[in-house]
Amino acid sequence: MKGKIVVMTEDLANKIAAGEVVERPASIIKELLENSIDAGATDITVEIEGGGNTSIRIRDNGEGVEAGDVPLVFERHATSKIYSFDDLYRINSLGFRGEAMSSIAAVSHVEMITKTKDAIAGTKILVDGGTVREIVEVGCPEGTLIRVSDIFYNMPVRRKFMKKTSTEQSHCLEVITRLVLAAPHIKISVISGMKTLLNVQKTTDPEERIALVLGGDFRNHALSVDSARGAMRLRGLAAGPAYTRSNGNNIIVYVNNRAVRDGLLTQAVLAAYRPVIEARKYPAAVLFLEIPREEVDVNVHPAKREVKFREPGLVFGFVSSVLAERLAKIDIMQGTSVYENIPSTGDVTPDGRKGVAEALRRYTISSGTKALFPGTEVNIAASRSPENMVVPPPSEVYDRKDEGLTFSSLQFMGQVGGTYLVFSSGDRLVIIDQHAAHERILFEKLKSSEAKNQSQRLLLPEIVEFTPADHVRFVEQDMFFADAGFEIEHLGEYTVSVKAVPALLSGVDIPLLIQDAVEEIEKTGKQVSLEIMKEKLFAFIACRAAVKAHHRMSEEEVAHLCKDLDATPYSATCPHGRPTFVLIDNAALERMFKRR
Repeated sequence: MKGKIVVMTEDLANKIAAGEVVERPASIIKELLENSIDAGATDITVEIEGGGNTSIRIRDNGEGVEAGDVPLVFERHATSKIYSFDDLYRINSLGFRGEAMSSIAAVSHVEMITKTKDAIAGTKILVDGGTVREIVEVGCPEGTLIRVSDIFYNMPVRRKFMKKTSTEQSHCLEVITRLVLAAPHIKISVISGMKTLLNVQKTTDPEERIALVLGGDFRNHALSVDSARGAMRLRGLAAGPAYTRSNGNNIIVYVNNRAVRDGLLTQAVLAAYRPVIEARKYPAAVLFLEIPREEVDVNVHPAKREVKFREPGLVFGFVSSVLAERLAKIDIMQGTSVYENIPSTGDVTPDGRKGVAEALRRYTISSGTKALFPGTEVNIAASRSPENMVVPPPSEVYDRKDEGLTFSSLQFMGQVGGTYLVFSSGDRLVIIDQHAAHERILFEKLKSSEAKNQSQRLLLPEIVEFTPADHVRFVEQDMFFADAGFEIEHLGEYTVSVKAVPALLSGVDIPLLIQDAVEEIEKTGKQVSLEIMKEKLFAFIACRAAVKAHHRMSEEEVAHLCKDLDATPYSATCPHGRPTFVLIDNAALERMFKRR
């Protein structure tokens, strides 16, 4: 009988191996740029077409490849970086596995022209789907030029997974940006069609390169970090607590100048920031960790994106404590210390009594500046443990229209935790989440074009500086901002001027709002309609502009909120689906107090 186990063909094995290294055009750019940097290049030009799906062309002035070695470049496991197993733990180059070029050539058409300094002529090689078609001598300058075209032409199923041009282009720019940050001695230009997407000059100051690539807004909030402990050193820039983002994409970490996505290092950064930034916010930082090469294994991922530390606990503690100490020296407004007692990682021993006091404080009832019971503070948390708390079932969350209820007719009794507005209506209790309610009101105003009609011009325009990748995303989304009531003018390559905003955006950080909104819409992806993307933007803006939790509202503000809520459709929930209010009838109250 014929067995089930067969040996793969070389073509199939090569394509499977290529899939581990080449995920998208950005993966190819990463591998080629790493080769250019390893070759000592100081001037690199990257040209991309169709977001990299059509072609990628990279020229550098590095040392080039000798004619005799050119055919080996595209052989699997051919490398000039390691010669023995022990060399894997002394890696000082970005590339070393000898898989990148063969993987790229297996799924595309590749043309490479290269010449060393002492060679009379250069060498040109053409490779199609992993097969060498031609090797000839040519005249060319010192360095290497590689053109990769028709990516995944021989893997049509894989090609279908590629995203739209702008998305792939954005991924390419992100990869380039990460590599550029770690190589300030290199001049790099990125061109798409007739447009220059990135043009960064070389510098001797690493922090200057970081600020140049990530923009002035980050630079204005950045704190310099440079500290050593034993053989480890952490340097770079970390944003102050006032500069936060909606996700962790702006935490960029390097290990021995290799850009990595390491969960341990990311969590170390977040551990340092958590005491000084609000929940669900993320810091921005570009950090370079220098560690003895034998203490880190870079050979744990085909694309070399991950590393493994010999002593992860020491690395975590070092990174988090260095950042915590740096953050402890600043105050957002005054520049003086207000975080003098940030505990080191591993030393956090919260006082139980303080935790209880804080929990009770959140349940203090007040009505603006007037106590519900004069001369006293009332808490409703002390008398009831969580297991005895009865939460009203979903059936007790009502739509006010079905009950004939208007918010304006309710009797305002006070505020719980600075977040929930408590009302009485006969034998029923109504509790409104002030943030969720205000968020729905603002969302509906944005949808009804009221915000656009009441757009307010700014006395001084707000300047927003994007990263190259975020600017590509913004250009695709700027019509949504116009629909919301923004007037935005493009200035430089990655800079825009905000001249007018919806009148409802009072006291909101406009540049940060726009940058975070661009990132939020990008998460939506291309599989949804433009209308859904627009509503996602409106929901995001409404959330940022709405009154926050733990904000004490005056009775006049509460009355105005109720009046607006009466005139707002779909007021039972916020745009994200959370209830704006809960109605508890007398029967539910009796069940809570064990009366029935």
